Amino acid sequence: DVDLTLLRDPECQQAATQVCWGRDLQDLRRRLGKIAQRARSAPRRPLVLLVDYWNVTVDGDVADAQGAAFTAASARLTAAVDGVIADVAQRTGAVPVHTYAAMDGPDGTRDPTSDLLEDGDHPDAGGHERLARALYDTAAAGALLDRWLPGARPS
Repeated sequence: DVDLTLLRDPECQQAATQVCWGRDLQDLRRRLGKIAQRARSAPRRPLVLLVDYWNVTVDGDVADAQGAAFTAASARLTAAVDGVIADVAQRTGAVPVHTYAAMDGPDGTRDPTSDLLEDGDHPDAGGHERLARALYDTAAAGALLDRWLPGARPS
């Protein structure tokens, strides 16, 4: 959804997120808003979960190898993308699912390397389990599961 190649551009690593990714973020807001609105307007009014990113690009050891400027720019871009997702969820009545704590820990100090494939970008089985738990916990909060999927909650 956003041009990740710009994260390697020293100018974008130092610039405000809007300078390099403003158009991408506007497009994401528009497209995701349309998708969420269309889903929410379906006849059975489904539960719509919008999953944010723990990191829009590589993480763990692979990210660390890119250097501090890269990881800082990646964190800023992730926060901007997640802000768009949260805004769209709020505007459309969808439920945001926050994944940062699932992968990086509640305080951001957990190293997610062991839950990622070698590319440092995609979750492995353990990472998928962590993300699935975040989705389930969000859906289970406030009896959302009971409302949309009666009987889905394990006993």
